[in-house]
Amino acid sequence: MDPIYCGTPFPPFGPFGPGGGFPGAGYPGGYPGSFGPSFPGFGSPGGPFPYNYGVGHGNLPDATVGQHGFLFPQDTRGYAVDLNNNGRYDRGQDGVLGMDLNHDGRVDNREIEQTNQRMKAFGGNYDLNGDGKVNFCERIQGRQMQQEMQGYDRNHDGRLDTNEFASAGGRVLIDHNRDGQFGRGEQYSPYSFPTPGFGAGSLGSVDPRFGTSVTGHTAWGWGY
Repeated sequence: MDPIYCGTPFPPFGPFGPGGGFPGAGYPGGYPGSFGPSFPGFGSPGGPFPYNYGVGHGNLPDATVGQHGFLFPQDTRGYAVDLNNNGRYDRGQDGVLGMDLNHDGRVDNREIEQTNQRMKAFGGNYDLNGDGKVNFCERIQGRQMQQEMQGYDRNHDGRLDTNEFASAGGRVLIDHNRDGQFGRGEQYSPYSFPTPGFGAGSLGSVDPRFGTSVTGHTAWGWGY
């Protein structure tokens, strides 16, 4: 689906506005249980866990995950998963969700930002540029994106599980060298990616409405 540019047209990687959190990502006014109070098992890990233990994390919409552009660099806004559960995005530790929308085998900066918009819209947040307001064009485009994402939600539970996210071309991106870019060696299948404190994990589900994700961990020790 081609994007609808609302208001003044912006370049392919132009600024989409200030960041900020979507309710449910650990910000004031968020949904209860963003980091664990209403969901048993959510929150920071507090001890040794067996293999395949599911751990909950907060989602971080509109996170500044890098920069793009050469002469006039702009922030890249992505939809991050707070894998270390500290309430902020940390390069090299937290994951960024990206969808290979053009099916070229990799996720670029534009697709990172478009994935961020789609995940927000899927959860009912049509503020696509993150400026705290929803204009007429954003509402139209947001509904289109929401319908698109609902098509991947085969069991209609409002979340994307591993298979559903993978079918959408989903990847989990980890900025290992902390340079604000995501090379091919930093783009992982949602079935297996490095996680801090566990070694490897899989994306069990991502719920943009309530701002939470669950990962299943499959090893001990530190990841990358």
